[in-house]
This record gives sequence, structure tokens and C-alpha cells, in this order.
Amino acid sequence: MAKLKRLQKKLIRSFRLKAYNKTKNQYFHAIKKAKTSCWNALLKKAQRKEVFTALKYTKEKTLQTIPSLQYNKDGNAKPVKSFDD
Repeated sequence: MAKLKRLQKKLIRSFRLKAYNKTKNQYFHAIKKAKTSCWNALLKKAQRKEVFTALKYTKEKTLQTIPSLQYNKDGNAKPVKSFDD
């Protein structure tokens, strides 16, 4: 009897977990769909500067260092240290 009760509790937990995961996935999918449709509507009616604002929001933000300049002298690459080089 106790074994059947444990099995029943396990099945109920499993069912609740599956229902929870299904609801959670539907919720996040609805949010993603709403964001996409809102963004597409914004881009359709964007004019002039609004287009560049949208680009600013979507532009990848990467920090890149500028490589140092080098020149070849006698087949060896040497870093530039002054304007004369």
C-alpha cells in the first residue's frame, strides 16, 4: 500500500513538472513572439534618424584594440615608433 502511495506521488509530481515546463515554454515563446512583432512594426514605420537608432540598438558591441603599425626593413617587421618611420 505504501509503495502504491509513493508511486502515485511520483506520478503526480511528474505530471505537474511536465505541465509546469509546458506552461513556462509557452510563456517565454509568447514573450519572444511579442518582442519580434513589436520590433518588426517599429522597423516598418521607422523614418530618417530612427533607422540609425535601430542600428545602434542592434549593433554588436565589441571592444577591439587598434593593432600597432609595422613596417618591413631588410625583410624584418619592425613596429613604428614615430612619424619618421
